[in-house]
Amino acid sequence: ERRLSDFIGNPPPGAHFAATGHDHFATYDPRVRLIDVKDLPVVLAAVPGGGAYKAIFVPDLYVRNDIVFISVAKLKTHEHAVVTLSVKNLFGVPAGNRYVSFPTNGRFAMHDRDLTQTIMDLYRLRPIHFAVIDGMYGMEGAGPAFGSPVRMDVVLAGRNAVAVDRAALGVMAVPQNAVRYLAYASRAGLGPADLWSIEMVGDSISPRA
Repeated sequence: ERRLSDFIGNPPPGAHFAATGHDHFATYDPRVRLIDVKDLPVVLAAVPGGGAYKAIFVPDLYVRNDIVFISVAKLKTHEHAVVTLSVKNLFGVPAGNRYVSFPTNGRFAMHDRDLTQTIMDLYRLRPIHFAVIDGMYGMEGAGPAFGSPVRMDVVLAGRNAVAVDRAALGVMAVPQNAVRYLAYASRAGLGPADLWSIEMVGDSISPRA
């Protein structure tokens, strides 16, 4: 029987930008850099109105006021959170070694505390300035470990991550009320409550939920 822990080991040290095709950034202006956040100093940042956490260990870059924060997420499902889109993408931000739940590596202690509330806490800590979802190929099924690829040929982007995620739910035929952390974000005034509250431009989509 396969377990999620079988897929989560100790990755080799260092950043692997070449393997993902991103080493072309080396030819850009020297001010453009790719940084492995695991190498950055960590700070304990207070979470305003935190639910699962009143403070979270994050890379210091994450909470600097002079940083424009752009999230680039994938269009995919998640067996615990329903979907992994812009807001759930923040789950990769906390210092992983502070939230390890043995015997697995990774932030599973945050799953144990409360995954949905933790995602909401991360969004409260640092909202996304601009959200992009790459849906050229998406995932359906029991993601992130056992999902199946689906060609969708769509890219979504916007200034409010909750709104972008709700548009993605429409593309994926996931009901607007199915994702708890988006419902919490909407109730907190951090984004629209449904797809029909969003002004969309560009190519049309056909909501199915």
